[in-house]
Amino acid sequence: MSSKTASHMRWHKEKRCDDGIMRHPADSIAWKTFDELHPSFAIDPRNVRMGLASDGFNPFGNMSTSYSVWPVVLVPYNLPPWMCMKSSYYMMSMLIPGPRAPGNDIDVYLQSLIEELITLWNVGVETYDAFGKCNFRLHAAILWTINDFPAYANLSGWSTKGALACPSCNKDTCSTRLKHGRKMCYMGHRRFLKLDHKWRKNKNSFDGKTETRRAPNNLSGDEILEQLNGVENVKFGKSTQKRKRTEAALLYNWKKKSIFFDLPYWRTLLIRHNLDVMHIEKNVNDNILGTLFNIDGKNKDNLNARLDLKEMGIRSELHPIDNGNNFVIPQACYTLNLDERRTVCQFLANLKVPDGYSSNISRCVNVKEGKLSGMKSHDCHVFIEDHLPPAFRGILPKEVYEPLVELSLFFKQLCSKTLKIDMLERLEHNIVMTICKLERIFPPAFFDIMIHLPIHLPLEARLAGPVHYRWMYPFERYLRKLKSNIQRAHCEDNGSVSIQLLHLSCGPNRMVTRYSGYIVNGFRFHIYKREIRRQTQNSGVIVKGDEQSGSREYYGVLTDILELEYGGRNKIVLFKCDWWDTYNEGRGYKKEANGITFVNTTRHLPTNEPYVLASQVEQVYYVQDNMNPDWQMVVKTLPRNFYDIPTINDEEPIDDEEPIDDEEPTWDANTIVDTLPEYVMDNDDIATSLNRDDVNGIVIEKSHPSYKNSNDKYDNDFINDNEEEEGEEIQENDL
Repeated sequence: MSSKTASHMRWHKEKRCDDGIMRHPADSIAWKTFDELHPSFAIDPRNVRMGLASDGFNPFGNMSTSYSVWPVVLVPYNLPPWMCMKSSYYMMSMLIPGPRAPGNDIDVYLQSLIEELITLWNVGVETYDAFGKCNFRLHAAILWTINDFPAYANLSGWSTKGALACPSCNKDTCSTRLKHGRKMCYMGHRRFLKLDHKWRKNKNSFDGKTETRRAPNNLSGDEILEQLNGVENVKFGKSTQKRKRTEAALLYNWKKKSIFFDLPYWRTLLIRHNLDVMHIEKNVNDNILGTLFNIDGKNKDNLNARLDLKEMGIRSELHPIDNGNNFVIPQACYTLNLDERRTVCQFLANLKVPDGYSSNISRCVNVKEGKLSGMKSHDCHVFIEDHLPPAFRGILPKEVYEPLVELSLFFKQLCSKTLKIDMLERLEHNIVMTICKLERIFPPAFFDIMIHLPIHLPLEARLAGPVHYRWMYPFERYLRKLKSNIQRAHCEDNGSVSIQLLHLSCGPNRMVTRYSGYIVNGFRFHIYKREIRRQTQNSGVIVKGDEQSGSREYYGVLTDILELEYGGRNKIVLFKCDWWDTYNEGRGYKKEANGITFVNTTRHLPTNEPYVLASQVEQVYYVQDNMNPDWQMVVKTLPRNFYDIPTINDEEPIDDEEPIDDEEPTWDANTIVDTLPEYVMDNDDIATSLNRDDVNGIVIEKSHPSYKNSNDKYDNDFINDNEEEEGEEIQENDL
């Protein structure tokens, strides 16, 4: 309907250049296949194709760590590339606030949106085309969702943890539970190689086994629905009882049938949920730097990892040496000593980049101690694609340096703003070789699910087009603006009211105060139990309804008074009431011609909403009806010292809205990379020794907690990652 954008909504059909190079989702196989399967939708270029993105954030920081807000954002893909990822064209379809993330129950909140999307698909909506100057019936469709890996599980229904954590490999996910590390590792990437590749028979360099399996197939929507046929309907909501897992749920990793399958076209899509490259790069970078720099909490090479190597019977030169009271851990070839770490940190501290290219990475560097910390998602994006090769050049041995550089170039080419099918096919082959090289060097604990997921990224790019239309960067920036607007709306309103609202939004303290009596609005209230032996009645309450309820009045009896305390010594009082039935006139209540109201004390409303704010309540008292003891007459009261004088408000309304700068940040490090040379060498070179002779091993006493934990009985400690309790919530650890 906007004359400024109506013509651009046809760009994908009328002005896009189809020359075999993918610059826009309209160039992708998924888009073109959708057109072939649904020609009635594709015939009108004004029909809208959208992506759906969702993620959670805490709008109040440390003031309320348990609060979360989940926006559900729609982005239209009809627009040309320079417009469609701008936040000014985003549509926030809903906002899900609450003390906890919606988790698996997000389908409950999405019901209204899915119903509207079904209507937009089947029926459409009559609207005006400002460019064509005519009315037409508009239809819309969702092409895919965009979310981080934990949210992937919530939206798709496939659990992204446990033995079958990879949604692309599905039931054929290759995983091993590490006995001492007590985590799942995802190796076995040789099965993605050609069947006659020599590495398939190389047991010594990998996990001690030959590889004969084929690569898993990418499942269609119909095949997924066949798997979901055995999954029972999920009862949403929190429960303390363990969920009974069906045979299909045990065989696969489904937690539910996603509500998106209610969309008539959902099963026909080639790609339904995207793996987020932004978070994959972040976690891959953290694994690499955490292991090379021996960062606490992020190092994948520790005593437990070495004990797992010994358990698997591979890489004997890295096995821990038992010296009686302690272990000596040989230093691996990929572990940097202090001088080498300082060299890398000094390189990053002296690094200079163009304005707007990246943040100041030197703030993450401590040259003296040789430490890296506090790198954000985009810092990791720039580092792994641009700065990793020069940072470790001449420091790491060739056998370690080369596969890391190959990984760097892989992400560099994958994140290019223009893609070619033949280049993506090369990437699909190259990334398998690269990860297989890493398997020969790093311990199994290094290969968490985030190291495995790059295997599937080239195929997704081949199906859906350039990555920057399908990753979380623009939506994370949008969420930051939204969070800033929420905080500014609460904190910058020139008065104490906004600060009070900020404290209220952070949630109450867990301890509450209970009263048996309270004075509010000029009325003195007592709970019903307190006045049983008294000669007075102060428990009758009335709450007036709004216009939507027909200005109905609700009558009840006060049963409890709770005082909730928030930050800033703000307090809110809730009245818990037993409500009479005022919906059924003649049976629950009646109003005579003289205006006297009676309520039936034997009929109660359901108790699912017993609480009201004390500030909303006025007082009544009840008088027994002599004609029918089950009925009582309602008598309204007025508080003492009450004077019905209207107030005059001459103040002008405060306009607290400020313009939002929607200009796209210039720090995007993507470049057009489609002619880089082949970077993966199919060779069998590997270091003759994976340990370092120039550095003494690390000594760990057997009394150390890490050894005690790894030496516990394994069977008692084994946890089936697929067994989840109802209401279990996936926590993000910097994903």
